Formats: sequence, structure tokens, C-alpha cells
Amino acid sequence: MAPKEKLLKNKDKVTQGELAELLEIIANRIRRGELTLGGGKDSVKMVLPERFQVEIAITDTAKKQPQRTLEIELKWLIDELGNPVNMPERPRGFFVS
Repeated sequence: MAPKEKLLKNKDKVTQGELAELLEIIANRIRRGELTLGGGKDSVKMVLPERFQVEIAITDTAKKQPQRTLEIELKWLIDELGNPVNMPERPRGFFVS
């Protein structure tokens, strides 16, 4: 595997309801331990670990049209075959309400 290799990238515009449905589908797949993103030959299938490193960032950008970005990033260790490697338990660092 290359030092940094982008496996998939996609952008779309969705409604609140469509976004909620997408996040619910992702949440259900995480509970199952497997997630496939994309379709056909461009799809990426992943076996998921029990623990993730989660980073959440909210950023305001002052451009021609001001913009707010919410990023939720999930990271986990993998072996040379792409299988998940267990991460040590850490205390929780954020809350959602």
C-alpha cells in the first residue's frame, strides 16, 4: 500500500432527511462491522474494528460566501491486508447533545 492512497472520494448535495438517512445507514453498517462505500468497480469494502479514533471539527470559513464545515473523521489501524487492528481503549473526549 502506498504511504497515502485515496481510495474513494465523493461529493453530493442532500437534504436534512437524506443526510440523516445516510448517517443512519452508516451507523447500522458500523454496528454490523462491515461497510461498503461507492458502487461497482469503484466501491471500497471495509471490515471495521471494535474501536476507532474519532476526530470532530467545526470550521467557519470567510470566503465570498461564508461557510461552516462539520467534519467527522474516523481512523483505525490496519494490517498489510487492510484488516483492522485493535486499538487501545481511551477515555472519551467529546459529547453530542
